[in-house]
Amino acid sequence: MKAEAVHPGDEATSYLFDNWFDPIEAGLRERVRGFIETMLETELEAV
Repeated sequence: MKAEAVHPGDEATSYLFDNWFDPIEAGLRERVRGFIETMLETELEAV
């Protein structure tokens, strides 16, 4: 049996989550980014 016949979906699987959007992850990234920006601004104002 050929390798393609045994694993026909391997190539498609690698692209399955390329366009994945997770609203929880996006919200968390936004909050962390805001936290880091606030920390940096506070440090810069203190100088």
